[in-house]
Amino acid sequence: MLLAEDLLLLVTDDAAGRLAVPGEPADAGLGGANLAELTLRGQVDVSGDQDPGRRGRIIVRDPSPPGDEVLDAALQTLVKRQGRKPS
Repeated sequence: MLLAEDLLLLVTDDAAGRLAVPGEPADAGLGGANLAELTLRGQVDVSGDQDPGRRGRIIVRDPSPPGDEVLDAALQTLVKRQGRKPS
């Protein structure tokens, strides 16, 4: 199970079937979970001293699709945002 799926289960009210938190923070959390998942898989990282460009920026180390629909879309978003600060 993906980190984002776990998070979604945690922020969903079981009885109502709706988010128990406002949508905007939930979206940010789910995006962060996808970023963490891709980082754990070694596909995305935050640039350091050894990397070209400025430190602390998104860097895609492996642009190949992870094979999961959600992570594939998240990776494509990060490819477009490469070189920006994660937020």
